[in-house]
Amino acid sequence: MTLATEYVVIFDTVTGNWLVKQAGSAHIADLAVVSGKLGVGSVISGAIASGQIAGAHIAAQGILSANIGTNILATAHIANQGILSASVGANILATPHFAAQGILSASYAGGSVANAHIANQGLLSSAIGTNILATPHFAAQGILSASYAGGSVANAHIANQGLLSSAIGTKILATPHFLDQGILSASIGAGAIGHSLVADRGIISGKVDSGAITEAGLASGISIDISETSQEPTFRAALSGILAMEAVVFTASGYFNWARAAQSGQYPAVGLMAAAPNSGALGTILTVGRVANTGWNFSGYIGQPLYLSTSSQVATTPPSASGNVVQRVGQGISQVSMFLMPNPLTFQIGQ
Repeated sequence: MTLATEYVVIFDTVTGNWLVKQAGSAHIADLAVVSGKLGVGSVISGAIASGQIAGAHIAAQGILSANIGTNILATAHIANQGILSASVGANILATPHFAAQGILSASYAGGSVANAHIANQGLLSSAIGTNILATPHFAAQGILSASYAGGSVANAHIANQGLLSSAIGTKILATPHFLDQGILSASIGAGAIGHSLVADRGIISGKVDSGAITEAGLASGISIDISETSQEPTFRAALSGILAMEAVVFTASGYFNWARAAQSGQYPAVGLMAAAPNSGALGTILTVGRVANTGWNFSGYIGQPLYLSTSSQVATTPPSASGNVVQRVGQGISQVSMFLMPNPLTFQIGQ
C-alpha cells in the first residue's frame, strides 16, 4: 500500500490493530527532525500551502535569534515583499527575536526592505531594546530620505533620546539624509550641537531665521560680529603677506595694499582685511560695524577713538612723528572689539 507522506502507520497496543493516522506534533519527538536529515530543497515554500503556518503554530517568542544559525535566514529565503507588516501582529517581532547586531545591511539585497514591509508606525522605539540598532546595522548612507514615504518615520517611531550620538558612527548621517529644514531648533536640546559638529561655513545666514541666533545663546567669551563687508572687483591684492585685521588702502595702480600712517600714497585706510588674501586675488574687506579680534587689547580705551598705525594695525594712540598722518578708524567698545568706521579725512603732522 502506498501512503501519502502526511500519514503514518502505527500499532494500537489496545486493539492489536495497525492504524493509519495523520502525523501530528505528538508523533515527532523533540529534535527528531533536524536539518541534517532533510535533503537539499526537501522543505521549500512551494511545498507548504498558503496559510498552513500561521500564528497558532508559533508560540510567543517561538522563533528566537539564538535558535537560528548565522546567515540561515537571508535574502534568498524571503521573496520580494515577502514579509509585510500586515502579516505580523502587533509586537510579534521585538527585542528578544534579534541578537545584538542580528540584522545587518549585508544580509539584505538592495531594496529588499522598503516602505511596503513596514506599516505606518510599524517599528516603534518601545519594541527595540537599547543599543539593538547601531552603526553596524546600517551601510554608509543606508537610510536615505528618498527610501521613506512622506511622514513614514515620525515622532511615534523614536523615543525621547532614542537616537544618541554614541550609537551612530562618524559621518553615517550626512546631507543626503536630511531634507531642507529637516532639523528644526525646537527639536534639539540646549547644547546638543557644539562647534565641533558644524563644518566651516556649515551654517549660513540664508538657512537661519531672523533673530534665531543671539548672543544669549553663545558661550561666554563668544560674540556675534556684525560688520559690512566689500569685495571690490576692480582691486586685487598687490602681494601676498597681507594678514587678517590689517588695514588696507586702494592704490592708483589698481590694487589694494597695506595702509600705513607713515608712507605717502598708503592712506587713508578704507577698512580691515577679513582674511589673508593671495597675491593677485580679490579680498573681503570689513568696512563698517562691530569687529572682534582676540589679538587686540583696548583696556582703558573703551569709548575712546582708535587710529591707523604706521604698521597697518589699529592703535589706541595716534602716530606722533613729523610727516605721519592721523586717521581715526573707529572706537573701542570692549577689550577685544571695536566699532569700525574709518574717517577718510586725515591730517599730517608738521615737519
